[in-house]
Amino acid sequence: MILFYLSCSVAAIVIALCWREFISTGNKDEVKIVNEGKKSPIIMAYIMPKEGAFNGYDLLQVLTICDLRYDASSQIFHKYSSDETILFSLACSSEPGIFDMSALGSRVYDGVVLFLEIDNVAKFARSAVEQFIDASSHMAEELNAKVINSRKEIIGDDEILLWRTIADNKSQKFGTLDMFDGV
Repeated sequence: MILFYLSCSVAAIVIALCWREFISTGNKDEVKIVNEGKKSPIIMAYIMPKEGAFNGYDLLQVLTICDLRYDASSQIFHKYSSDETILFSLACSSEPGIFDMSALGSRVYDGVVLFLEIDNVAKFARSAVEQFIDASSHMAEELNAKVINSRKEIIGDDEILLWRTIADNKSQKFGTLDMFDGV
C-alpha cells in the first residue's frame, strides 16, 4: 500500500516536471512549453532504507557528495550537466514528494526516488544514465539502502542494460555516443 502512495506522489512530480519540455526565453521566470503531453521514457529508481528511515542530515550529505543541487522552485534535487541541463532529479518518496530545505536536516525520510526523462537529456542520454546509476549505487551504499523499481524488485543487471539501450538509442538519434560530450 505504501508503494502505491509513493508511486502516486512521484507520478505527480514526474508529470509536472518531465512531461513538458521548456525552452528558456532568457527571462528566468518565463518559459515556453513546446511539447506538453508528449510522453518520454522515464527511468526511475527508488532508494529505500534496509531498516528504518533516512536521517535528513545524512541524506543531505550524500546528495551533496553526488552533486545533486536543491531547486527551491520545485523543492526537489537535480543533477545538472556542465551547461545546466537537468540530467535527472530526486524527490522524496512520500507525500507530497518535496523537500522542505529549512527542516531537511532534522527530519527522517522513508525513501527517495531518482527519475530521468530520456528525451530531456537527448544526446547526453548515455552519460546521464551512467551518472544516474552511479548516484543510485553510491546513495544505496552510503545510506545502507536498496535500489528498487516500482514493482519493489531490486534493480539488477538486466534492467540497467535496458536503461543503457534506451539511452544509446536516443543518443544515436542525435549522432553521438560520446559519454562525456558536453556533460
